[in-house]
Amino acid sequence: MSDTSTGNPLKELEDLYKNKDYEGYKNLLIKNKDLFVDAQYFYNLGTAYLKLEDIGAARLNLEKSYQLGQQDKLVTNNINYIKSQYDLVSQDSNFIAKAMDIPGTYFVSLSLVLLIVTLIMNLKTKLHKAIIFICFLIALTPIIFNNVYLKGSYKNAIVMKNTDVYEGPSSIFEHNQIAKEGLRVITSKKNDSWFFIYWPSEAKGWVKAENIEFY
Repeated sequence: MSDTSTGNPLKELEDLYKNKDYEGYKNLLIKNKDLFVDAQYFYNLGTAYLKLEDIGAARLNLEKSYQLGQQDKLVTNNINYIKSQYDLVSQDSNFIAKAMDIPGTYFVSLSLVLLIVTLIMNLKTKLHKAIIFICFLIALTPIIFNNVYLKGSYKNAIVMKNTDVYEGPSSIFEHNQIAKEGLRVITSKKNDSWFFIYWPSEAKGWVKAENIEFY
């Protein structure tokens, strides 16, 4: 690690990055996590791992940043670079996968907007109680869909290293596919130390828990 100590962690991080000491940058960043909001921290850490060509860790941290609300081009460009550079673009279009890619704050915001609309309508038109109740349930649908159905049934994960995909939750089963490092997957079932990849279809099957990380 280069001797860039100035007593100012932010300046040290800047100098380490400029000097392309990405390992030193990563280590100092982890030590000073509290200096950043979570979304910015995970973006910076993901970028460091990308520079170090640790694709699994890079994708994991960038996806964490995206889910926490940092959806600018800095994050999306890095994610798209990983997907294209390492052949991780899935052609399998799936409603659940698209829904799982939406940050939870969006579902909360949508529910709040619908609740406000319901309240305004009630103040202006004095709706029947049954109609108000129905509108209230509709307004809560996005939150219920996300927190109860999506999060209760599926989990986002990143493959941390190339791993065999098995037909069953044990290494005694056949494995005809490989899930590539850095691939985003969605799991739907767990059996002891095995998880079932629900999406994408090209990696559908069972993988060992130690080879994936959830976000």
